[in-house]
Amino acid sequence: LFDGSGDWLEVTTSSALELGSSDFVIETWLYSTTSARQAILHYSRGQDWSLGMDFRNQRIGNYAGAGGQWSLFESDSGTALTTSTISLNAWHHIALVRTGSTFSCYVDGTREVYLTGKSGAIAYSGANKCIGNWFTDGAMTMWTGYMDDFRITIGSNRGYDGSTITVPTAAFPAG
Repeated sequence: LFDGSGDWLEVTTSSALELGSSDFVIETWLYSTTSARQAILHYSRGQDWSLGMDFRNQRIGNYAGAGGQWSLFESDSGTALTTSTISLNAWHHIALVRTGSTFSCYVDGTREVYLTGKSGAIAYSGANKCIGNWFTDGAMTMWTGYMDDFRITIGSNRGYDGSTITVPTAAFPAG
């Protein structure tokens, strides 16, 4: 439970969490209790390459870029914003996936963002990773609601590469 007023998870710098140019999946179950813009994940501090996800207008926004600019893709321009409305007070499975130079975002098993020809390393090794906050710069509201089974897989797309994926029906296995 994140109450939107000081709750977030910040993970210190770790080479084990660097995405680089690898395939990856970042997925979680979300339950939002407000339609306000709020941070889900920020994977860098805008130096080098960055990756971010937010919830705004009851959609999922995805960001990736270099040198402090969202140059690979960013949802404020409309290129990486999901299309379906995310219901409040309900659970939704979200997955951001990289397969080679293609990025996809799935909502409840349906691919809603599909961007090709996007190459480059993601994330800056000198920055902490934040879940539920866009760091502490006040740029965005902290997450208000629940997150469960937040999982980052590096080096595999877990077979999440079609127009739909099978949404997990049980907790992710440990390890």
